[in-house]
Amino acid sequence: MHTGFALMFLFFLCYIVPNQLEWMTATIVPEVYIDKMISFHPWWIWIYTLTYFYVAFTYLFLLNHSNSKLFVNSFVFICLIGSVIFFFYPTTFSRELYPINPQFDLSSYLLHQIRLIDKPKNCVPSFHIAMTVSTSASLYLQGRSRKVLAVILGLLIGYSTMAVKQHYFLDVFTGLLLGASIFYAVFLIDQKEK
Repeated sequence: MHTGFALMFLFFLCYIVPNQLEWMTATIVPEVYIDKMISFHPWWIWIYTLTYFYVAFTYLFLLNHSNSKLFVNSFVFICLIGSVIFFFYPTTFSRELYPINPQFDLSSYLLHQIRLIDKPKNCVPSFHIAMTVSTSASLYLQGRSRKVLAVILGLLIGYSTMAVKQHYFLDVFTGLLLGASIFYAVFLIDQKEK
């Protein structure tokens, strides 16, 4: 349990703090063709926010000791490497292209609240995706019964980040690369130690 709180604190330091700092001009992430193909739908915010529960629930209840260790190590490296990228290469995008009316429905209200906390910064790579990839990879190693859950949730969360326009495709792609490469490196190191 102490490790879980330490991971939350690390996430806060490595994502939330850089998200609120403005020390240099951020590079604007371009929209690509796939971003324009994926329509903006505030309803997807429910899947987007599911990520936080997915990561916590998987770590606390679904992983054996060995896969829990892989999860923790990859989480730490994702946070540390991601924060270095955010610090030296800040990125942003224009949310004005996708306005919302918080009074329209509960989904729009929730998305509006998240936008108040999470500024359109720290886009490349997407921590949301990197953490989802690492979590899904840890869960995937748990056996046949959990592989389908890992893949389905990973795909839904990946799509949701673009459908609520919290991230563009470039952010998602680089988050996928970050999460997968770090998890794979941690996995290889773990296998050598056995």
